[in-house]
Amino acid sequence: MKKRSIFLLTLTTLVLISLFLPTLSAQEYDFKTNYQITLNNDTSANWTIENRIKLETDSQENQFQKYLSNITETETNLFKDNIKAIVSTASNSTQRKMSASNFSLNGTIEQGITGTYGVIHYNFHWTNFTVIDNEKIKLGDVFVNGLYLSETDTLTIHYPTGYKIHSIDPEPTKIQDKELIWKGPNDFEPNNPEILLKHEETEKTTSIQKYGIIIALIITLSSATIYIYFNKFKKKNQNKTTKPEDYDNDLELILNILEESNGSIFQTKLVEKTGFSKAKVSNLLKKLKKEEKIKKIKKGRQNLIKLKK
Repeated sequence: MKKRSIFLLTLTTLVLISLFLPTLSAQEYDFKTNYQITLNNDTSANWTIENRIKLETDSQENQFQKYLSNITETETNLFKDNIKAIVSTASNSTQRKMSASNFSLNGTIEQGITGTYGVIHYNFHWTNFTVIDNEKIKLGDVFVNGLYLSETDTLTIHYPTGYKIHSIDPEPTKIQDKELIWKGPNDFEPNNPEILLKHEETEKTTSIQKYGIIIALIITLSSATIYIYFNKFKKKNQNKTTKPEDYDNDLELILNILEESNGSIFQTKLVEKTGFSKAKVSNLLKKLKKEEKIKKIKKGRQNLIKLKK
């Protein structure tokens, strides 16, 4: 078993258990430890170290009950000093200001199917336990030299509502209802367990933005395609009966364009529709005017060409 310079919580627990076991060694007791860490969304965490000790005899039960009724400030201060030393070491290693507060020590005796158990809870609040960056909660750097769980130990980490797991190292023994559970024996590497949680709303917003951009691109491309198609269709229809090759001569072309335009059209439009030069159109109009098939009316700077009835 490796010894850790930080998070020697098992040792802390054993020291406290020994306070009410003056006549028996700790090894004669069947006890299990569950480290429960509840992560908050303000970088803090609430800790509960729960010891469940199987009380095999009336003598052990009496000793435990006597301990509970005689918990003094000395026992609480011993627990407080141990935790503060751990928090101080983590603060120095991570370069984050940390503190421990709201210490409490309490216990009870529980009757279960498998026997009688003495239960002790050691509670405290730890500030700056995690790091929050861009709505992501990061946990791991406080475990500077890792963490050791013995065969009867369990680590349970509760994470806040509104967050989902992005990555975990190592994989927990079990995941359930916002709880990550590791069972011993387990010898974690430095900075482990390492957990990254992402805010669910952030992921939804990112997805909405991503798909919103895709939808906008589709709409834009669709609109552009429709616009191009419509304009090609419009030009095709406009030019469908006015192509120069559809007529025997240029004069017939101009007369047909006039008929299609309800008998009148501006000279500049004729240039556009025929594809002829301005000079050619002007000469053709002079010929048609001389044949008295059209008349030319001055409209501002433009000439309006009309078929003669």
